[in-house]
Amino acid sequence: MNINDYCVVDIETTGLSKYRDEIIEIGCLKVRNHLIVDEFNILIKPTKPISSYITSINGITNDMVKDGCSIEEAMIQFYDFVGEDIIVGHNVSFDMGFISHHAQKRLGLVFENIVMDTMKIARRNVKAINYKLSTLCDYYGIKNK
Repeated sequence: MNINDYCVVDIETTGLSKYRDEIIEIGCLKVRNHLIVDEFNILIKPTKPISSYITSINGITNDMVKDGCSIEEAMIQFYDFVGEDIIVGHNVSFDMGFISHHAQKRLGLVFENIVMDTMKIARRNVKAINYKLSTLCDYYGIKNK
């Protein structure tokens, strides 16, 4: 299967539970014929302060999100940006779990996009010591910018 058009998604959150934790950043690249043609990046103001532990993991501080938009506003913009595109990402099942949960809970929005998780694909096709993005980039000789 050769897919030329898709959106690559990555989010940052305040924790691992889509039920208790919040999305604080959504990043997305729109790809057409294997070229990046548009990008979407939004910071979201959480309802609770970001812990120093989470900041140490993703680098996002409370100061960075103090003027961020609401989760509802972010979901609408993201929904409009991806449209019906295939959504691709590394461990994107985690990301889309958060996105789908919050979009449905807050706005009644349902994402019905095809989702392709590069980590799941790698686990089926590559023998590696682990399936971190950095490990797979090294395996395939890809520079991860």
